[in-house]
Amino acid sequence: MKSFLSYTAVGIWCVLAIQFTGCGNTAELEKSLAEKDITIDKLEGEKRELQAENARLKTRVGDLENSLTGASGRAADLQRQVDELRARLERAKSPLESSNLDEAYREALRVFMEGRYEEAARAFEALLSAGIPDPLNDNCHYWIGESFFGLKRYTEAIARFDEVLSFEWSNKKDDSQVMIARCYARMGEVARARQEYQKLIDVYPASPYIDLARRRAGAM
Repeated sequence: MKSFLSYTAVGIWCVLAIQFTGCGNTAELEKSLAEKDITIDKLEGEKRELQAENARLKTRVGDLENSLTGASGRAADLQRQVDELRARLERAKSPLESSNLDEAYREALRVFMEGRYEEAARAFEALLSAGIPDPLNDNCHYWIGESFFGLKRYTEAIARFDEVLSFEWSNKKDDSQVMIARCYARMGEVARARQEYQKLIDVYPASPYIDLARRRAGAM
């Protein structure tokens, strides 16, 4: 009997020990699961942040690609303008590369007659730089002055006409003198214009501009 009771007590103790041990494992398991849930929530939050950042980066890449496309278009436009300017420069140089400067002079004069004064002035300047000889050298200065007159750059025009007058001989001297008078008249310097017309009358009495000079000087 005593032995039976002893065995029974031992059995009860073992059962209780197993139960207590099982409770401890369950609490630890629940704690571990809770920690895993927190970790999962944290990872999910980080995932959402990464997805949002990825979306922002894609948007930024799209903006940069659009900007690059626009910049490429502007660069292409600038390159076309540069190519056009180079082509125009080559066309302007082409007459000087010809051995026939007389032909180049006639071409520059044709450009002037068409009223393309800026281009004409550059063409005549190029002829001077190329060393065009007399008697066309003074003519180039004269037509540059006429081009400046057409562009209403009267001070520069006067300087060119004075250049013609400095030549020992030129068939454009009386033309230059009357143009100087016209420049001063356009600039509103009436007294100086009258003086220049009178100079033409005194210095170039055989000029075909004499009657014009007398009329305009008398009207001022």
